[in-house]
This record gives sequence, structure tokens and C-alpha cells, in this order.
Amino acid sequence: MLVISKPPSNNGVLLRFIIAWVAAVAWPAALFGAPARSAPAASERATHIVTIENMTFSPAILRVQPGDTVIFENHDLVPHTATAREKGKFDSGLIKAGESWSLTLPSAGSFPYSCSFHPTMSGELVVENAVPSKASPALRGK
Repeated sequence: MLVISKPPSNNGVLLRFIIAWVAAVAWPAALFGAPARSAPAASERATHIVTIENMTFSPAILRVQPGDTVIFENHDLVPHTATAREKGKFDSGLIKAGESWSLTLPSAGSFPYSCSFHPTMSGELVVENAVPSKASPALRGK
């Protein structure tokens, strides 16, 4: 009896190589998975500026996300404060002319504030879990 065999093929070797490569690349992702995202990473958090000038806070209403930083910059010649109307939420203390004060609000809510020295000066920080995509770039910080 005559047995004729084909020469060995490299297709099996190539297939095993491809399977091994895919497994080596995919197993870490399958094993460890993607990290859960409950809060924005520090690098995704924005910084926003509230300018104190001509006896006003500008912008008067600022929409931010939890964890964003808000910096109050005093460009007036007199001192001011940024004090939440709800006692205990936040109080900048004295912000002298040319100085600034920063605040990070970790959770959603609406925070009206005013200047303790000049009660007609007022503003509001609105902390939202998701800022609407229609928001202008000025509302999302610098």
C-alpha cells in the first residue's frame, strides 16, 4: 500500500500564534476589566474663575460639576467675601484686593452666596452631576 502525504503546512503554526497573541493581549482586560468611574478623575476636573470686579461677581451664576474648583479673584480695590447663604456651607473669609480664594464642592446642589460686607453682591454656584452639552465654554472653565 502506498501512502501519499502532503508536506506539513504552516497554517496550524500561524493559527496557534494568532490565538496565543490574542489571548496574551486580551486576558489582562478580561481579568482586570475596566475601572469603574463614579467620579471624574482629577485630570478631568475643571477650574472655573469667578471675577469680583465693580462690586459684582461674574459670572453671577456658575454651573460646575462635583469636584471642580472655583477660584474667586478680587479685582476690586476693597475686600470682599464669598459666603454661602446657607450657614456652614462655605465662607471665604476676607479676600483682599488683588487676592483670590478657591473652593471645591464635592457634591451636587445649588449654593447661593453673597459678600458679607456688601449684601447686594450675590451669585450662585450650581453643582450638577452632568453639565448639559449646550453649556457655553465659558461655563465649563478655562
